[in-house]
Amino acid sequence: MKQLLAAALIVALPVGAALAQSEDEDRGFITSFLEENLSGDEREINIFGFEGALSSEATIERLTVADSEGVWLTLEGVVLDWNRSALLRRRVEVEELSADLIRVDRAPLPNDDLPPPEAAPFALPELPVSIRLDQLDVARIELGDSFLGEEVALSVTGSASLADGQGAANVVAERLDGAAGRFAIEGSYSNETEVLGLNLDLREAEDGIVARLLDLPGRPSLELTVAGEDPISDYLADISLATDGQQRLDGTFELITSDGGTGFALDLGGDISPLIAGEYADFFGTDVQLTAAGRQLPGGGFDLSQLDLQAQKLVLSGEVRVGSNGFPERIDLTGRILDEAGDIVLLPIPGPQTFVDRVNLNVNYDASQSEDWSANFEISGFDRPGLFISAITLDGGGIIRDGEDAVVTADLRYAARGLELDADGAEEAFGDTASGEFSLEYRSGEPVVIDRLTLSGAGIDLLAGAQIGLGEEGERTEVTAELDVEALSRFATIAGREGLGGAANLDVLLTLVPGEGSYDVILAGTTEDLALGIDRLDPILAGAGDLSLNAV
Repeated sequence: MKQLLAAALIVALPVGAALAQSEDEDRGFITSFLEENLSGDEREINIFGFEGALSSEATIERLTVADSEGVWLTLEGVVLDWNRSALLRRRVEVEELSADLIRVDRAPLPNDDLPPPEAAPFALPELPVSIRLDQLDVARIELGDSFLGEEVALSVTGSASLADGQGAANVVAERLDGAAGRFAIEGSYSNETEVLGLNLDLREAEDGIVARLLDLPGRPSLELTVAGEDPISDYLADISLATDGQQRLDGTFELITSDGGTGFALDLGGDISPLIAGEYADFFGTDVQLTAAGRQLPGGGFDLSQLDLQAQKLVLSGEVRVGSNGFPERIDLTGRILDEAGDIVLLPIPGPQTFVDRVNLNVNYDASQSEDWSANFEISGFDRPGLFISAITLDGGGIIRDGEDAVVTADLRYAARGLELDADGAEEAFGDTASGEFSLEYRSGEPVVIDRLTLSGAGIDLLAGAQIGLGEEGERTEVTAELDVEALSRFATIAGREGLGGAANLDVLLTLVPGEGSYDVILAGTTEDLALGIDRLDPILAGAGDLSLNAV
């Protein structure tokens, strides 16, 4: 669309200079002018079959837009029916802009040179001419499957205008490929009043694009409306979602613009259980309420000042503030998963069905009060096929210090109690309790250091550490570990090797260079009365032994 409007402008402006040329010369001049002015560093435009430069109806047989990976946009049968004399009054009046076919094979490559959206406030361009498009008519638009997961064909009609910093557009798109679907958007904006008007209406029959992308149960018919008209500094829109003719969600979305940054407020609620796979619908229940508010900070960063999610078996609330350098400035999150009637809860997560009795989450940090942060995470009655854990706990904290000498530390303790595994020999091998500690430190300009990672269980002790991001030659990760197994006989059944026994102590040094895809591993250890259940070998392994391995 942007390419077509730009083409209309560039066709219009040089007409006066082109009148002195012959029709053939004019056709070549305008074609070259269009190609040169529409193309750029990241964009190459080629025009074929340009006709009618001196008439009120100009046509283009084919126009292609390419980047470094090739053509991504093709327009065929383009017609521009416009009022040439209106140019003398500094107006571009287009009675019809149409195309037989617009084919978009993929999205164009991103342009890193463009400024970020927050670099300037929203405003319509103040052009030296006014633009009026009475009729937009694209008979067929084809979108490649990279956009929506399937190839889609649709028609587009509408109108648009832009003059003196005021703009309006009305566009309707309808599917042509057998699946019923309609998207309509009507919008307007004025730089002077800063009033934004927006009406969006999306309707799809069963098995539509949105239902498929969201994997809604039964892929129902869908209706989504968004409507509002307010100053953009405090824009409020009503949102409504229905499926199969029944209301599911409704609420409001507010866009707030001020010297403190651009913010939003969201308030939605309703019964989304028909939109959730049957076995998980009970987790959310028939009344879900979401309230959230946040803003983008002027110097960068983001402030989520309010988060409140209420469902039948889930409660999550709090706030998060992140500075321009990516460091958190405030975290206050609390959450709970619980069935008030005391039943177990089926978690809506992928994979085998996973049940819990209860989950608690608490994370706290406030840079204005202290450098210290703390976290606590508890799961009771974790149950999934082949594994049951009576209680899982993770708690600890650390410090977060911002500035030139930034420091982040974490000291955590974790434990699993009442561990039950279905595999033969698992209880003997691992026991019913495991615990450990994790200690991490990051200092600005230095590698991330994992000082301590431990795991202690029945007859197993693991002590490991790592440094991530070593060396000036490239990113490297260095891992050291010590594994001590007091009685290998505990693992005989689960390993399927009768006669396994003895004890072992292993030291490992592993260096990884991800960019090169290379590694270097050194393993050294000792064994005591090692037995593998092999009659001819076990007498040789008896007593004290040494083990050494080096692989590159």
